[in-house]
Amino acid sequence: MAMYCLIGLGTFLTLLACLGMQGSAMRKTEGSEGRGLCLLIIYAVLLFVIILVETVIGLVIFIWVGGSLGPLTDKINNNEKAQKVAKKGTVQAGNFINCIYDGCCTALPVDSTKFVPVGCHVNSKGIPDATGPLSDHTCAEYPCDPPKALKQMCDSIDGSVLNQKSCNEGIDSFKANTATYLSANIKPIGYVCLGVGGLQLILFIFSVLQICWCCGKSDPVEDWDDDEYYDDYGRVVY
Repeated sequence: MAMYCLIGLGTFLTLLACLGMQGSAMRKTEGSEGRGLCLLIIYAVLLFVIILVETVIGLVIFIWVGGSLGPLTDKINNNEKAQKVAKKGTVQAGNFINCIYDGCCTALPVDSTKFVPVGCHVNSKGIPDATGPLSDHTCAEYPCDPPKALKQMCDSIDGSVLNQKSCNEGIDSFKANTATYLSANIKPIGYVCLGVGGLQLILFIFSVLQICWCCGKSDPVEDWDDDEYYDDYGRVVY
């Protein structure tokens, strides 16, 4: 699933870059300034949304794992808006972890006297959502089938993170395993998200400058007349 998401994101960013290049070229070409402006506005809006998403993902990964953003950590802690964004993302991440624990542990031969579900909020489709009601997934005996919305995720979780021992020891043990795994494998994605987001911010600034461009003459459209250079047989006429 993650691989498909990365492929989809890469394809979308490639198409978005083509849109920006086309808009930039048309913005300063005589007769197409208006269309170029529209393309640049669309490009800037979509790019800004992507920057926000990547920044939130990066911050959530760092903060949830235990974070090491250096000086940025203090700035985030002292910034009310950043705290709200980080808190909202952390709540969703925490609920997702609870859902994985409750749903995936039921597929293992856990000890019913030790394994205690912590509660998972889901939406109408059974997908983890902190704003939704509590899941009604229960098992008469263990192991049993996990919720359909989590089955693929349960099958792909590393055995060092989710196992019979961590399920029996409780949610704290599972969270500790998850944090260790994220720190070693997923944390680099946080750096990538923040780094790529920084580069895209520069592109966003340039796109805004292009949108605000109002000085200078537009490049004229060259009129090529093939009849002056080729004869009826397609040969070049000097």
